[in-house]
Amino acid sequence: MTLDEIINNPQSDSRELKRALVVKMDQSGIPRSEIKANFNVLDSFISRWSCLYIANNKDASVLLLGYKGRIGYLTKEQYQEIFIYLEDKNSIELIELKKYIEEKYKIVYKSDQSYYELLNTAKMSWKKTQKKILPKTLKK
Repeated sequence: MTLDEIINNPQSDSRELKRALVVKMDQSGIPRSEIKANFNVLDSFISRWSCLYIANNKDASVLLLGYKGRIGYLTKEQYQEIFIYLEDKNSIELIELKKYIEEKYKIVYKSDQSYYELLNTAKMSWKKTQKKILPKTLKK
């Protein structure tokens, strides 16, 4: 991968773009004081990424972010299956949804928030209904 591929890629992360531009300017012989002023970076930033770029045989892939996020537990098809399952229900308790997902897909989320988001996307409420409180005048 080249520096220009990172720079010209509209999907490049801003941090990757900054690294590529700094290295390209450093490799072009632009004074480091000018690079530091333009990008508000330290000498160590310029040195680190330029050295890594050179040590990697001028392969700019070393400038890319290593962490690309975690893949979600459920696939799109599994989400659709769950939504179809939920369509048949007038209401559902959280424990029932958890049990269904665990039995069918062998998945258990660490946080209930993931289940809440599923129910929210399916336009279902997970909140228990509250009993109506009658005014004292009606109680006899």
